[in-house]
Amino acid sequence: MLVVDEDGLKYLESIKCMFNCIVVNTNKNAVEKSAIMTLVLSRIDKVDVTTLIAGLDYGSNIGLAIFADSNLIFVNSYRGEESVIKTLKMFFDAIPASKKVIRIGIPSELIHAKLSKFIDDLLKKFSGNVVIELVHEHKTSKSSLIIDESLDEDSIAAINIALKAFQNY
Repeated sequence: MLVVDEDGLKYLESIKCMFNCIVVNTNKNAVEKSAIMTLVLSRIDKVDVTTLIAGLDYGSNIGLAIFADSNLIFVNSYRGEESVIKTLKMFFDAIPASKKVIRIGIPSELIHAKLSKFIDDLLKKFSGNVVIELVHEHKTSKSSLIIDESLDEDSIAAINIALKAFQNY
């Protein structure tokens, strides 16, 4: 993978150099998007992404896992909703995918009112270009097949929620 800005592209064109790799164009207005696409392209073996799925474990800490097709590209946990929305927006705006899903684990009844407001905020920020699914989060914090044992429980749950098949409840 070759990461270049506008001047780099002009240089490559001027020397008529053809590389057998993916060229990611960064410009001053899209550095964040380019960095994300570089991350994604370094983790998957193709140029385009069909499905982008985010798994959210909603609670006092919010676990977030993002998959591009079947590849885990990002995982973290946050204390605040705004940080989660900002991170989701950054990835979902930067990655062109035909299907974008935010899959949220249904938490305990104690925080349903907070979750409802959070979902409203997500719907406003993403205005129809993503599908929001609610899935049962039973046993999602168990790390049966998790790659990294150093991940916190919320991150593990977010990964498992992202991988859950959507079911009607």
